[in-house]
Amino acid sequence: MRLRPEALFSVAVLVLFAWAVWEARHWPLQARMFPWVVGLPMIALALLQLALDLRGAPRKRGLEAQFGEGLDPAVVRRRLPVILGWLLGFFVLITLLGFPLAVPLGTFLYLKVGSREGWLLSLLLTVGAGVAFYGLFGYLLNTPFPDGLLFTWLAWGE
Repeated sequence: MRLRPEALFSVAVLVLFAWAVWEARHWPLQARMFPWVVGLPMIALALLQLALDLRGAPRKRGLEAQFGEGLDPAVVRRRLPVILGWLLGFFVLITLLGFPLAVPLGTFLYLKVGSREGWLLSLLLTVGAGVAFYGLFGYLLNTPFPDGLLFTWLAWGE
């Protein structure tokens, strides 16, 4: 039996999340919660996907199968760099400012600039994302977040 690229990718995802869960096993409870809460379901999903990949279920091929029926491949190729740019932008915001500031700022920028939403909806959804983020990770899970690099470089985090 020859492993198809899809199965190899599923194995890679499985190994990555299994490694993350394994490495966190001796961490204090609060620190290991994030890798375990994300990692354990991802291991289960990766195992399921691997089983489907090994079974060899037929799949649609091409851009339409990946991005939806009826979408012009030229549109997909035009949108892909924009999507990747936003993902890179979120990564840069998180790295420079840290999660607590990057989540609301990134949400607002994406809604206002990327999606061209109105001010009211952008502000309401930004506040909602901020409250959900702080409520879940800050209040309920009491998750400590490192300072962003910008604050570390400027020594504002001390």
